[in-house]
Amino acid sequence: MDLELAERVAIVTGASAGIGRAIAAVLAAEGAQTVIVARRGALLASLAEEIEAHGGLRPMLVEADLYDAQVPAAIAGDVLA
Repeated sequence: MDLELAERVAIVTGASAGIGRAIAAVLAAEGAQTVIVARRGALLASLAEEIEAHGGLRPMLVEADLYDAQVPAAIAGDVLA
């Protein structure tokens, strides 16, 4: 399938496991530059390696807890920088 995501950025929260991880992998496979966000950095790193191994662009990793009200703005700032 071609979702026409090349040159687009996708921010995926909860990306360390489950549906978030699966969504990040599919978006990367479709050509999106992914920003993967979760609390568990080691699992984010393994996902990044998996994405690259399947030909996707290396994702931007953000190890953060979204319960912190400051985090969403910080993520947006990093992505737009």
